[in-house]
Amino acid sequence: MNDRVVTLRQKLPEIAVEAAMVVFAVFAAFGVEEWREERQLRQFAQVARTAVETEIAENLEEFLGAEPVLTALVAQLDELLQTARAGGVELHDELNLALRMPRTSTAAWRAAQGSQAAPYFDHDWVIRVSRIYELYEGYADVRRQVVADYGRVVARRASFRGMSPAGLVESFEPLSGSLWMLRQLHGEMAGGLARLVE
Repeated sequence: MNDRVVTLRQKLPEIAVEAAMVVFAVFAAFGVEEWREERQLRQFAQVARTAVETEIAENLEEFLGAEPVLTALVAQLDELLQTARAGGVELHDELNLALRMPRTSTAAWRAAQGSQAAPYFDHDWVIRVSRIYELYEGYADVRRQVVADYGRVVARRASFRGMSPAGLVESFEPLSGSLWMLRQLHGEMAGGLARLVE
């Protein structure tokens, strides 16, 4: 029995070294796994950021494409209302109210924010992008108002022929006001998107 105790004492340093090596190996494995996971998240963050940047560029194209139609409609309604307020307009022909809204997306931004990669985005970039998407929420609210006002005008289109100038002002003023506000926000959105693309 004494021999066993002596043998165990002699092997104790060897056992301690082996135990330490096992513990080190376990910690090293955890460290490697954590490093690999972080590397994958950083790569995913780059993919997500690229998707958001692509979405921003596509949204900018949509805003730039819709701008001439929106500007023309605002000018047309301004002219119609100025003439009607002066008492000098009667519509005898069909009024052409072309309206084109930008077809935009926020899907990539929402997905990026909700992903595990979000903590790996550059903070300044996130702030700049967030400001534009917040502005877009306000734009979307005004756009809904424009669509509602536009729908009311289109629904009454047949009654515009021969309508009095005061009736025309009453019919077109809400749409003109909401379109004017949308035009202002449209310019801000296009400028903000262009700065992000740069």
